[in-house]
Amino acid sequence: VGVLSRVIAHEALALGMPAERVISVETNGQAIEVLSGLIQAGDVVLVKGSRGMRMDEIVSELGRPAWPTH
Repeated sequence: VGVLSRVIAHEALALGMPAERVISVETNGQAIEVLSGLIQAGDVVLVKGSRGMRMDEIVSELGRPAWPTH
């Protein structure tokens, strides 16, 4: 999430990570939207980031029981 995520994504691609596995977004809202289409029942998700980036918003949304099951 954020401007620096573009740098990380670029380097991941440069080091050979498949493009379909690399996602960079600008906002937490976009991250939540992307994750809602990817997460399946039984998945484990690590959210790594700072309080300054408000990653707690993502964690709160991930913990909501309204997540779709695929």
